[in-house]
Amino acid sequence: MSASDVAPTRSGNAVPRGRVAADMRIGIIGAGHIGGTLTRKLAELGHEVRVANSRAPETLADLAAETGATPVWAADAATDADVVIVSIPQKNVPDLAPGIVAKAKDGAPVIETNNYYPQQRDGRIDAIENGTVESVWVGEQIGSPVFKVFNGIFWKHLLERGVPAGTPGRIALPVAGDGPG
Repeated sequence: MSASDVAPTRSGNAVPRGRVAADMRIGIIGAGHIGGTLTRKLAELGHEVRVANSRAPETLADLAAETGATPVWAADAATDADVVIVSIPQKNVPDLAPGIVAKAKDGAPVIETNNYYPQQRDGRIDAIENGTVESVWVGEQIGSPVFKVFNGIFWKHLLERGVPAGTPGRIALPVAGDGPG
């Protein structure tokens, strides 16, 4: 691909001509399989991505070099974001700093990608076991309603099988949450 085949975006990432570059600021809390994949895909589309993990920003140097994303502390990932994505194990959600998504732009949607695995990873979370919907529980923990997205797809499929609109056999992802209206 030559320089004339790409267009720069506000984030500094190059987007192939003919693709839409939406130039949103996206904060991602979690850089595992799903969070890392979303960092790759969203940065590739030209969005300004800030990504955090449970450690220091410098531990994300390889992901930053690969994608052009900015590694930040988790407490700073949502700052001035148009969209916030929380992609960490369910059991770790209560460990997030109070108000972690409060610095996002007014009305910015908060997406959570988690699934509750009580036997394999998360241990028992009484509220969920007693009937609280997972996304409602996460929203209560972080102080913001959330949309549940990217939890119904294998991360490798998300990374490798994304295709443009109109492509035969294209898959869809479920989205759940209480939106405006």
